[in-house]
Amino acid sequence: MSESFQKNQQIILDYERKFASELAVKVVEKPALTIWRIIMPLLLIYHAVKLKEYKQDISIFTQGVMKSKLLALGSAYNELRSNLPSHDYLHSLEVGEDSTTPNMKLFITRQKAEVELIKSHYKKLLKSSGTDYESLLRNVYKNRGQYRNYLLKLEKTEQDIQDSILKIHHPGSVAREMSLSMQLALKEMRKEEIKRVFG
Repeated sequence: MSESFQKNQQIILDYERKFASELAVKVVEKPALTIWRIIMPLLLIYHAVKLKEYKQDISIFTQGVMKSKLLALGSAYNELRSNLPSHDYLHSLEVGEDSTTPNMKLFITRQKAEVELIKSHYKKLLKSSGTDYESLLRNVYKNRGQYRNYLLKLEKTEQDIQDSILKIHHPGSVAREMSLSMQLALKEMRKEEIKRVFG
């Protein structure tokens, strides 16, 4: 059984990394290569620097999207292997002294809820059988409605977390636009995923 869990864990991890990378490409703005940057060497160097920053931003964004998923997957795997409840991820959510402010407490509570929701989903997938992520999903969620219900709950927890982050950091309009862009891209990607998996 442990070998099956490991195989499914890798399938889930590969899929989620790919999904997060695709999301990052949709959300993080890529610097445009203009004719002036091609003609003038200094502007071409500037473009190369901006492109390097873009690649770093993609990587950072992907890591951020993956954080809850990695915590949930590790915890789900540990629970299934040990047959004991696992909340080993909790220490990863604490952020030092800031954890005591009301907004941070709310953020951590919402992040725990997200991890627990994803963990429940992953436990089902880890116990399932299939050769790829899509077949694991089809074996767990018998129809698009069941899977859509899970995604709606996930969307709600993600929106709650975004709201908490905005309350904590009071970002400018660019960050708010990026948050909205991410939510819209997620909706679109998940809609496509449902079509691809369930027809």
